[in-house]
Amino acid sequence: MKQSLLVVFALFLATGTTFTQTAPPKAPARPVAQSPVQKRQGTAFEVSEYGVDFQADPRLIVVMAALDAAGFDPLPPGREPGVFRSQLRKDLADLDPDLRSRLQAFYERTKLPAPSTAADQASRYVSLALALGPIPALEAPERSDDLPAGLLEVLDFAPLVREFYRRSGIDEKLVSYVRAYQSEDDRLRAPATEMVRALLSYLHTRPITVATERTEVKTPAAKKKNSKAYTFRERERRFLIMPDLLAAPGTINFRIIGDSYYAVVPEGTDPASSELRRAYLQYVIDPLVLRFNQDVAAHREQIKQLLAAREKAGSQVSPDVFLSVTRSLVAASDARYDEIRRLEAFSREARNNLAAAKDDATRAAIGKAALAEMSAIQDETISRLADEYEKGAVLAFFFADQLKGIESSGFDVANFFADMMSSLDPAREERRPAEYAAPRQRALAARQARLEAARRNRNYQRIQKLKPQRLPRSSRIWPPLRIPFA
Repeated sequence: MKQSLLVVFALFLATGTTFTQTAPPKAPARPVAQSPVQKRQGTAFEVSEYGVDFQADPRLIVVMAALDAAGFDPLPPGREPGVFRSQLRKDLADLDPDLRSRLQAFYERTKLPAPSTAADQASRYVSLALALGPIPALEAPERSDDLPAGLLEVLDFAPLVREFYRRSGIDEKLVSYVRAYQSEDDRLRAPATEMVRALLSYLHTRPITVATERTEVKTPAAKKKNSKAYTFRERERRFLIMPDLLAAPGTINFRIIGDSYYAVVPEGTDPASSELRRAYLQYVIDPLVLRFNQDVAAHREQIKQLLAAREKAGSQVSPDVFLSVTRSLVAASDARYDEIRRLEAFSREARNNLAAAKDDATRAAIGKAALAEMSAIQDETISRLADEYEKGAVLAFFFADQLKGIESSGFDVANFFADMMSSLDPAREERRPAEYAAPRQRALAARQARLEAARRNRNYQRIQKLKPQRLPRSSRIWPPLRIPFA
């Protein structure tokens, strides 16, 4: 019996199939184009063709340098500043004391109250940097209610930034600073390119990099005939990855300004396992939801009911139906992609262990452990989707189920979107909380167990460091000396 189970398990690992708790939806009957992002033999994957660019923005450097001079320090106590921050502080050591004092006064006056983190403090200034005009003018946008609240709170920092740029001497150092940022760009390029290629291959799609806008043209002829004439204008959509060597560690700031998506990343970011992945997914999915807005609008009332149920349950959710659909598809794509990647890596490891096993008992133990690990990975995915569902992404589970139908078939998610929306069953989505309760509890227990194990391991390592070092055998005194009392 055990051998039969192992044979099935080995076949499962060889094919890379994943078991799921719900049946995948039927594939659409009409033919769908295959993935346009598969790398052809002998050709390189050029990430700029998919909307991605890398940029060292002087505005961000100047604003964050001014913020550092104002006393902003995102590093935990005892941690030494990095190379770039150390050099910047050395260069600004002779900054005019009056200017530094006014920078500090503004920062302290507008500081967010506890328990805000350093990342929360810096986030508003990142928004300011992206809203300013180009160097050297660094013109601030006009104050209006259309600006985000966080940006309005620090908008008056702009005049101080302009004065800082003129009087600090940073303009003379900016070329070398930009080069340091470009070095981080170079480090990010290869892993970010692989992240983009893998995501687009998973979705079997190509991002929309040009947006078409229809605008009315007022002409005398049109006014006489009481008719309207239109013209079409194309706008480039960009996904810009921008390093920030002065950012709070481990925090990515994501901003959307018009058709430009800015992902501001701290030094050392791993694109494959960070919010950068979700940011690019949003860049891909936003225009899809806009293109199929009529299919979404057809289910407006049903989605509103789901959102109302979450609000009644105590969650703070946005009433925007289109925002909920976008967030749901982004969350589902990210969770499913991550699960498949983890299962593939685990399957390779399990195959190697099975190949190295020398007896049936060992193979049986490997098979049992592997099945438990796969179940744990799937529980973790369900828990992540549950978190998103409760935050307002009420179609996260729905899209996750739908994506299972296209992962191995090669259907382009863009061509499949209308079919996905047509199969929405709101009653099914209302039952999700009862269905995910048990797997989520198992996932939370597993997380807690990992945290406890990591804590015990850290404590053990700390104790080992505190223990006196044993002398090498040649240095030991043996037998121990016995000194008699006088």
